[in-house]
Amino acid sequence: FEKHYINNRGATDSVEKAYDAFIAALRAEERFGNANTYLTSFSSLNKFKKDLRFVDITPSFLRSYEAYMKGNNKSVTTIGIYLKPLRCIFNTAIGQEIIDKSLYPFGKGKYEMPSGNNSKRALTAEQIRNLIRYKAQNEKEELAKDIWTFSYLCNGMNVVDILNLKRKDIRGEYIQFIREKTKRSKRNVEPIKVHLKDEAIQ
Repeated sequence: FEKHYINNRGATDSVEKAYDAFIAALRAEERFGNANTYLTSFSSLNKFKKDLRFVDITPSFLRSYEAYMKGNNKSVTTIGIYLKPLRCIFNTAIGQEIIDKSLYPFGKGKYEMPSGNNSKRALTAEQIRNLIRYKAQNEKEELAKDIWTFSYLCNGMNVVDILNLKRKDIRGEYIQFIREKTKRSKRNVEPIKVHLKDEAIQ
């Protein structure tokens, strides 16, 4: 009721309030990494223009923001990382009928999100051997090397998924887990099963 009939309509149009609500929801779910991404996104936008309202964010505004970021030596990839949370905030606000969908500034014929075109290059067998044989200089390096090696031996398991592993995920010669990236996005998520090599167990 308040969202639709509040007298101070400007309060519901506030981009900052929308970000605050989204960040609070992420923290309540203990998704602290995502919450920090949204906080960084808003901080960047707020530096460019304070007291933003949804109506202020047009394709022209976003192109100006992109030019501003490039002028500050930010990469296309970084700009995309900062704008994806804003796009999600817009979609959420439209879904909750806080703003009209006609205000949506993203998409074909409007503002299209920049994306990097870095090509992924596989490590050579020699490079992989060198990494595994590397003698760590301290405990931090040893931990970093162990996590990388474990990821490699477990079919490139994501670091976030490694950090969320529990002992109960070990099923005999296998690890079985659900990816953090997909557990909230799909209803029926198939667990991933990874065979544990002797080196991975070690």
